[in-house]
Amino acid sequence: MAGSPKLTQKKGRRLAGGKPIPKGSFALPGQRYPIDTPGRARNALARGAQNATPAEQATIRRKVAAKYPAIAVGGKKKAAAKGKSAAFGGKKAAPFKAKSK
Repeated sequence: MAGSPKLTQKKGRRLAGGKPIPKGSFALPGQRYPIDTPGRARNALARGAQNATPAEQATIRRKVAAKYPAIAVGGKKKAAAKGKSAAFGGKKAAPFKAKSK
């Protein structure tokens, strides 16, 4: 098409605004597993568990834990008290009773 702007491929990974992600915001060398946001850090843990070697997984967990201490990196969630659910404010949920016809 005449007059249309030429699209170019930008090198490297980018943030939503088009700015490149800083090199220090990756868990592994080679721009692998970005951890610049909490969401991407959680995703790096999940993808690393699927695809990375045990040594790489340890590195990902260590870097995510250092940058985001609030994110659980051990792979286990904190268990709620027995019989209590956070969805009901810590109170035990009432048992479900099906209606009979």
